[in-house]
Amino acid sequence: MTESPFATFRSVLVDSDYAAAVFLQSFAMSMYAGAAFPLDASGLRNLDDRHMLIFQMMSASYRRHGEGDPDFMDVCKAIKAKRAAHALRVKGMLDELLNSDPDQYDGGRHERARTVSAYEREHQLNIERRWYVPS
Repeated sequence: MTESPFATFRSVLVDSDYAAAVFLQSFAMSMYAGAAFPLDASGLRNLDDRHMLIFQMMSASYRRHGEGDPDFMDVCKAIKAKRAAHALRVKGMLDELLNSDPDQYDGGRHERARTVSAYEREHQLNIERRWYVPS
């Protein structure tokens, strides 16, 4: 039996954060739980030959083994945990900003307001993506 592409390309699927890797991570999550983690397939056009091959190998493996591939399951759980941890950090930074004195912020009140707005948008997206679940 050949090694699972989810094991072979684990570093791309779990540890990388460039556009092609993020698309492949989203693809893995859509196979894992498509209703919860839908995929915007337009990212396919951004894959170079190497990443397209990884995509094809992932597809073929999932078609053959589905969730019976322990490496697939492990990678998806790791992606989910990594994204949840990132979402928690974003929420923590947002809370810290909201509890800070606007007059003491580097760049002043206006810059703080812009930064808060950016973190609020990212936090809302994390909730929508189900990476952050309010307790």
